[in-house]
Amino acid sequence: GIFEQFAELGADVTCKTQVAFLEVYNEQIRDLLAAKDDKAQKLEVKQHPVLGTFIPGLTEAAVGSCEEVFKLIDYGTQMRCVSATAMNSASSRSH
Repeated sequence: GIFEQFAELGADVTCKTQVAFLEVYNEQIRDLLAAKDDKAQKLEVKQHPVLGTFIPGLTEAAVGSCEEVFKLIDYGTQMRCVSATAMNSASSRSH
């Protein structure tokens, strides 16, 4: 995997891996990695001539292993907006 490849790189190479997780719900961007007690900050997609597309204020968590990535995915998945429908008891409310 990617983290194993990073480990094989020379000592003169520095790698940084970050994870962000969001959903778009009712035309609003929700940060799924923000702490549950954090006040919801209005997030907007921005364009930068050099950096490209980015979202200021979106939580970016540093990770060093696949296990850390999976833990963040699990946490973010629990934070998603879901509600029961006639067809699905845990239907996603986002797209």
